Amino acid sequence: NNIFSDIDNNVIIVKDQNGNVYWPEYNLNSIGSLTVGDGYQTKMNEFNYLVISGNIVSYDNVINLNSGWSIMGYLHQNIGDVINLFEPYLESIVIIKDENGNVYWPEYNLNSIVNMYPGEGYQIKTSSDFLFSYSELIDGREHFTDQLDNTYFEQPYISGNNMTILFPISSRNNLIDLNDEIAVYDQNGLLVGSSVVNDEHTVVSVWGNDITTFIKDGMLPGEELIFKLWDANELIEYDLDVIYSEGDNSYIVDGINIVSQIHLKVEHNLKPAHVKSIDVLGREVPVYDQKGIFLS
Repeated sequence: NNIFSDIDNNVIIVKDQNGNVYWPEYNLNSIGSLTVGDGYQTKMNEFNYLVISGNIVSYDNVINLNSGWSIMGYLHQNIGDVINLFEPYLESIVIIKDENGNVYWPEYNLNSIVNMYPGEGYQIKTSSDFLFSYSELIDGREHFTDQLDNTYFEQPYISGNNMTILFPISSRNNLIDLNDEIAVYDQNGLLVGSSVVNDEHTVVSVWGNDITTFIKDGMLPGEELIFKLWDANELIEYDLDVIYSEGDNSYIVDGINIVSQIHLKVEHNLKPAHVKSIDVLGREVPVYDQKGIFLS
């Protein structure tokens, strides 16, 4: 209560890694006291700064990470490279996510988080219990990486809970190219995830429903995922069938799915005006699109 008292009018809810809440509107506080090294999800009704006074905690304060999901705070006072900071613990780290769905996924050499920032918290999934502490910063400078922005599909609403879907390069079946876009929808056509295909593995963060709103703004647990592909060369939108090596085609909060194959639902994407094609002798000839998909 004391930490957030100055901005209570703008705080909707605060959650810890165990689902405890601080909810000012309903005078609820099952979090109690904040724990050094823990992170907390905060939903605001408008932008504001949270100013915290007191003694600065040492950056190498030990954080107890249990197997499974945790939310941890970043204790350095300067920007740090996520790879360097977690390198000593790679054997136990499955994935790290930031509030925008960016990931550091060591197994697949994926890193869209790049930098960790003072005042931020990060979700981390570990394969075992261990004691973690941040190492000394090597340079404390901000690092940059090239990130592709959507040009066709919009950005989804960031609801505070998501699942991560990996499209490995091996799953593309020559159907997806660089700068194509992948989107995920719910059964009612609500966009819940989108990403641009890069020259490495591609990750799509799918966002779940926000229980603090009165409208459906994300996926419900168990709801079916609907995929679409925007072909940046052909300028055509396709429906996608997705087959998984890990997980299934339903939404799970903090789920991690691995795609093994994709297929275009060509029957949903044919141009109805095209009946058949014939050569100059009147013979019917087969027609294929630029991806080698048989059209007629």
